[in-house]
Amino acid sequence: MTEPQMNPADPAAATQQSRAPGQAVVSPQDSRAGRQPGRAAGAVNPFMPMAGRSDGRLWIVAAAAAVVFLAVGVMLLVWPNVSLTVIAILIGAALVVAGLRRLWDGFTDHSDSSAMRVGNVILGLLAIVVGLYCLRHHALTLLVVAFVVGVFWIIQGITDIAVAASMGTMPGRGLLAVTGVFALGAGLITVFWPAITVLVLAIVLGIWLVFYGIMLAAMAFQLRRAKSASAGQAGLAAA
Repeated sequence: MTEPQMNPADPAAATQQSRAPGQAVVSPQDSRAGRQPGRAAGAVNPFMPMAGRSDGRLWIVAAAAAVVFLAVGVMLLVWPNVSLTVIAILIGAALVVAGLRRLWDGFTDHSDSSAMRVGNVILGLLAIVVGLYCLRHHALTLLVVAFVVGVFWIIQGITDIAVAASMGTMPGRGLLAVTGVFALGAGLITVFWPAITVLVLAIVLGIWLVFYGIMLAAMAFQLRRAKSASAGQAGLAAA
């Protein structure tokens, strides 16, 4: 009986003939894509939802914003008797920084959570508008400052809670939900306090900014740790 002849020009047949018994077959497509033998084409790195979102720079942006918020919050708590003009300028600058961070997150987020991207872009634009308004019209009345900042916080809180509810099991969901709850509470207090004073407004703003800075610092730490873990996984896969 004549044995079947293999086409010497067929790379798949040559690979199958030359492999050792029990060795996994690596197709040319897998070889070009850098996949390991036996690994499914749709396999996903579990760290990618967070670490791959912004080519590794998102944690730096979050850490820088955290430093700004902590500094402004501590200033308001240490010197709560500052004038309303100073409060408007400080909160305006903090809101602009918050808006820029949200926009960066929204436009560089490569995860599958489109709700998070849309929410970040909307909140980023709104924060920049409110912040610039406070900076340009810093000689505002107490009620106007409290109302503008409080309404923004209410919108931010509702949006963060809604986005966190739609994130499934993605990393950072808990921090985002907690931030949303506190933002909603601070906004309601600021808007509906019947006899709010400059001192109370400064304390509420300071507490919120310190809390938000701590949350951002924790988020930056999680992003950096996830990025390092993802890089380690990629190194093991390449080996």
